[in-house]
Amino acid sequence: MRILVFTDLHGNLRALETVKKRAEKAAIIICTGDLTVFGNDQQALLAKLDSFGKPVLMLHGNHEEEAELRADCDELENVFFLHLQRADVNGWNFIAYGGGGFSDYYRDLEEWMKAPEWSKLDWSKTVVLSHAPPHKTVLDDVGEPGEPWHVGSKTLRTIINKRQPLLVAAGHIHEGFRKEEYVKKTLVMNPGPSGKVVDLVALRKAYKQRGG
Repeated sequence: MRILVFTDLHGNLRALETVKKRAEKAAIIICTGDLTVFGNDQQALLAKLDSFGKPVLMLHGNHEEEAELRADCDELENVFFLHLQRADVNGWNFIAYGGGGFSDYYRDLEEWMKAPEWSKLDWSKTVVLSHAPPHKTVLDDVGEPGEPWHVGSKTLRTIINKRQPLLVAAGHIHEGFRKEEYVKKTLVMNPGPSGKVVDLVALRKAYKQRGG
């Protein structure tokens, strides 16, 4: 299954047109937060996404209010709000944690990850979606060349180290746009506002070859 992931659109209609075009090759569309600039034109932007005619998984960023975005998504046919939730799409798991971006640790996420269900999950078929990037990766480095300064989530990094999901898609840090790297077997990426198509089947094959 192919997915189209984008982040931090901030109302950029040109980037949204690119998302629409690239999404033609994908089964579902995912936004990892900051669709808007402080909630401006939120309903109009959501309506455009809804009109693409494909399922959209929507996280809130630090520019959206969780309750308002959830309510607006509930009014639409194809846009589904996710936060502290797991969705199963065609046998693939999507774990979502929106908002934040300014803390090292997220206690609600840590508590949620203590649930017994996670030990039974096939993490080679699991995608973690987060607005905040994981700590100490190319996604959260806002320092100067040769002087890294990592501002990402240590909670998310712990999840990666322990569970090794197939993919982590994040946003928030604009310096991380279009960057990606492997943390052990897990691909971590910031797809940027124009988005990126990811072939999960091909990625899982590579994951298995890395020892998964």
